[in-house]
Amino acid sequence: MQNIYFLRHGSTYPSSNEPSPTEILSLKGFDEVVQAAMQLQRIAPQISAIYHSPTVRTEETATVAKAVLDSFQPSLIPVDNLREIGMPSELMSHK
Repeated sequence: MQNIYFLRHGSTYPSSNEPSPTEILSLKGFDEVVQAAMQLQRIAPQISAIYHSPTVRTEETATVAKAVLDSFQPSLIPVDNLREIGMPSELMSHK
């Protein structure tokens, strides 16, 4: 059985009313990701890949999560079509 876990990006520094693909994680956001990844490490039997969108905040989130989950040695896989709305078929068909 294959499990899929979702982790939302950490908090960012406010830039405007609309999210921007160049927003970066705040210090609070980095801490949130570390804490969430540590919880995931406790409950997940294995993490083989971390998929993320091409935005800066999600790439940072994936990189921090990968560092915490290093014992699993997950691959970081950017998915261009992965956005806040919708689910790309590319994600589900990737091996």
